[in-house]
Amino acid sequence: MMLFASVTNTGGVTCWLLLYLEANPAWKTRVQDEINQFVRSQCSQAVHFPGDCVGVSIAEVPITTLEQETPTLDIVLQETLRLLLDGAFMRRNMGDELFVGKTRVKPGAFLMYHTGDLHLNPDIYPEPHRFDPERWLPEAAEQRQLQHGLSFLGWGAARHVCVGKKAATLMIRMIAVMVMATHKVTILDASGNRLSEVPRSKNDRLFKVCRPSENVSMKYERRNVFANSTNT
Repeated sequence: MMLFASVTNTGGVTCWLLLYLEANPAWKTRVQDEINQFVRSQCSQAVHFPGDCVGVSIAEVPITTLEQETPTLDIVLQETLRLLLDGAFMRRNMGDELFVGKTRVKPGAFLMYHTGDLHLNPDIYPEPHRFDPERWLPEAAEQRQLQHGLSFLGWGAARHVCVGKKAATLMIRMIAVMVMATHKVTILDASGNRLSEVPRSKNDRLFKVCRPSENVSMKYERRNVFANSTNT
């Protein structure tokens, strides 16, 4: 399960993140401005095509700097994960007999928990199907923690937090920075029209981020983040 998640889920989450940004122009602008500022502050000289690339220029930037300079991208990722991960988590009782409520769980028994019961709970997340990264601003997240306790399982919890969380978030951040800093991106529906709403998830794969229920494609133009120009 861990191998499947690392190979397929990270890329899938990145694609969905771009979809949600395209369908929410105000948030796309905020993330784009943040990435532009980050790249300009870290690169010593303008980047031109097909020569030097942004990746080479920021290759030595510390991970902590990337994290600190892209807080908007971080809360967008959190909200993307909340909306995507509404499937089931499975655990096995490897210890003694225990009770969940009044239900007896024998040693060796498996338990399933539907994360949608938490991530899409309107008492915890008002209008739960609405994309709203402001839910993850520090003040809002702290208040939710005080009121509801554990309210997010995007990376697991307790003893079972995803061991690849750090690597996965780094990959997603870097891909988003690379794509949005070097290209003007537009997401199109099956008819070639600009996407105005995010398609529903197909929800046909256990433990994995599913693909959209409708075909979508990406149109991109190369751009120079320093000159604010594009090269098709």
